[in-house]
Amino acid sequence: MPARSGGVLAARGMQRARLVGPSYGALVAVHFADRHPDRVLGVVSVDSAQPYGITGEESRERIRRPFRQARPLMPLLRPLGMSARMSTPPIRT
Repeated sequence: MPARSGGVLAARGMQRARLVGPSYGALVAVHFADRHPDRVLGVVSVDSAQPYGITGEESRERIRRPFRQARPLMPLLRPLGMSARMSTPPIRT
């Protein structure tokens, strides 16, 4: 999606733009601005929770570290319903 954003700007003949994104579009706008700061004048994020600075490898590692540290405790916490889940249980209809 961010790559397409650059194509839209080029097709419109725009060098720089202010990006406005609602919901998921806000994440796309922030990602594009992070990758191409020279092409963005600003970003307006509408109705979206924006994690700041998660696109770099250092930030990814900072997020993963606590999960790796907690891994040995998960078998003990799971029967108590206190362990994190990476996916939701299936919905029965």
